Amino acid sequence: MEQVSVLNVIIIIIVAYLLGSLSFGWMVGRLQGVNILEKGSGNPGFTNVWRTLGIKWASLVLFLDGLKGYLSAFIGYHLGGELGMMIGFVCAIIGHSFSWMLHFKGGKGIATAGGALLYVSPLTLAVLLVVLAVIVKCTKYMSLGSITVAILCPILLYLEGQPPIVVGIIACGVCYIIWLHRGNIRRLLNGTEDCTKGQILIDDHPMENIRRQQKRQFKKNMSTIYQDFCLVENSSCLENVLTAALPDMSFFPAVLGLYGTARTEKALQLLTRVGLAEKEQEPVKNMSGGQKQRTAIARALMRQPSLLLADEPIASLDPVTGRQILSLLKDIQQKDGVTVLMNSHNLELSMEFSHRLIGLNNGRIVFDGSPDEINDSVIRTIYGNSSVCSLNKNRKDVGL
Repeated sequence: MEQVSVLNVIIIIIVAYLLGSLSFGWMVGRLQGVNILEKGSGNPGFTNVWRTLGIKWASLVLFLDGLKGYLSAFIGYHLGGELGMMIGFVCAIIGHSFSWMLHFKGGKGIATAGGALLYVSPLTLAVLLVVLAVIVKCTKYMSLGSITVAILCPILLYLEGQPPIVVGIIACGVCYIIWLHRGNIRRLLNGTEDCTKGQILIDDHPMENIRRQQKRQFKKNMSTIYQDFCLVENSSCLENVLTAALPDMSFFPAVLGLYGTARTEKALQLLTRVGLAEKEQEPVKNMSGGQKQRTAIARALMRQPSLLLADEPIASLDPVTGRQILSLLKDIQQKDGVTVLMNSHNLELSMEFSHRLIGLNNGRIVFDGSPDEINDSVIRTIYGNSSVCSLNKNRKDVGL
C-alpha cells in the first residue's frame, strides 16, 4: 500500500466530514416549511423524509446523501489511494451522523455508505441493493433491510477479494452503523417498528409533533415492571431500588455506588410503601416471587413516574400473590395518581382490578370498554370462537 502524507490525510478527513455533514434531508424539509427533526422518527434520512414529505423529495435526499458518500471516497482515493478512500468512506458516515449543521446530530448513514460503496465496489453494492429490495418487499421493514445489508457488506467485499484494509475498515463502519440502529433493533424485537396504522398521543398531542426534548422528558416520567422482575439477584433489596437513580447521577458516583442520603431515604420510604420495610438488606435471591415484584415496583416508583407500564406483572406468581400485587398497583394508582398500563392474559383479575379493558386479537383492538361490558360474545371475539370461554356475571369471573 502506498504511503499517504499526513497533510493529505488531514485534508481527506476535513473534506469528507464536511461533505457528510451536509444534511440534505433537513435542508429539503426546510424548503418545504417542515423541520424534519421534529417529525416521525426525527431522523433526516430517506425513510423519515418519505413518510413526511413523500417519495419525490425522499428520492432526492437519497441521491444527494449517496452522492456525498461517493465524492468522499473519490476524493480520498485520489489523495491517498486505498487508505485515503477508506478514510473518506468512514469520515463521510461520521459527518452524516454527527453533522455540524444539526448541532452534531444526524442520521444513520446507510445512503451515504451506499454512495461510498458505489465507488469502492459497484458489484457488491448491486448485490446488496437486490438483498435490500427483497427484504423490504417481504417484511416491509426498511430498518431490517438496512441492518442486514450492512452485515453482509464486509463479507461480500472479502469474497470479492478486496484488500484486508478495505474489509477491516468497512467492518468497523458496519459495527458503528448497527450501533446507530440499536433503537430499531429493539423495536423489531418487540414488534413496534413501523406501526402501520393509528397514532401515539402524549397528553392529547400526536407523538410525531412533539419535540425530542419533550419525548425525553416523557420517557423520564415512565417506568416499567416486568414478568421476570429484572432484578440483580446478588444485590440487596435496597441496592436494587437505588439503581433506578443511576440515569440521573454523574459518572463517578454512579460507578462507585454513592447514592447519597436523600436517595437512600427515599428508597427506604418506598420499600415501606410496598410492604418491605424489614427487607432492605435482604439479598434478592433469597426473596419470594411476590417480594421480588414488590421490590421492582419500589424501583419503578423511584423515578416518580406519571405512567407505570406493567408487563405481565403477575404471570410468574401464584393467584393469591398475584391478587396482592394488583391490589398494591391499584392502591398506587388511586393514592399516588400514577397511571398503570398493564398487559395480561389473566382476564379474571384484569376485570377485578381495572376500570378499562382493551382486548386484542391478532394485533387488532376488538374491545375497548369497562369490565361491566364484558360478556360471552366479547370473550369469544377476543379469544376466538374455538376457545371454550364462559362468563358468570354474578361471580364476576371467567372460566377459560
